[in-house]
Amino acid sequence: MNADPSGPRSPFASDNESPSSPSPTRWLAPLGPLARLAAGGVIALCTAAACGAEHDPSVFGEVGRGDVAVTSATIGATASLWPDASLQPWDVYGEFSLGRWNVHPHDRDADHHVTQIGLTPVVRYTFGPALGGVFLEVGIGVNAITPIFMSRDRSFSTTFEFGDHVGIGKRFGTNREHEVSLRIQHYSNAGIKHPNPGEDLGQLRYAYHF
Repeated sequence: MNADPSGPRSPFASDNESPSSPSPTRWLAPLGPLARLAAGGVIALCTAAACGAEHDPSVFGEVGRGDVAVTSATIGATASLWPDASLQPWDVYGEFSLGRWNVHPHDRDADHHVTQIGLTPVVRYTFGPALGGVFLEVGIGVNAITPIFMSRDRSFSTTFEFGDHVGIGKRFGTNREHEVSLRIQHYSNAGIKHPNPGEDLGQLRYAYHF
């Protein structure tokens, strides 16, 4: 019996896929885990934006402040996860974020930086015309923060961190294309590994909707 020259077939391959067929995500293989997470987030948001969703896609910039040792700057994009207008005034959208934190660690005088990449589903409620586009929102997602966060008085034990936030903001402009919001963001690994002191950031965001 002749051996299959292409090698054993994966049990997860589909019936219409040959063993030598290139994977549609093979181009991600050379990238590191953080780059793959970032690329996956961009692909997911672009796919959501192409589905005719109710939440206008947006890009945003954000600055934040934690304790005396931590400041942050973040950019990102959002797109709807719920393409059904019947949900209004509720809205469900996905957020991709890429941040840079400036941290003064406890064991040396010089500052150092950590990079944060996150994917977060968010639920938003927008009040009626009497409040002129004011909204409240809450979200919880997953993040990679590397190198492992260390500040003067606390240290994380993992790169993986959950991130949850509550926020209040307002959309305005001729087509409600502008948005400003204030958020309180908390990062922790939910006790997966210790120490797990967590970090809280106050954040100011501006977003532009297309």
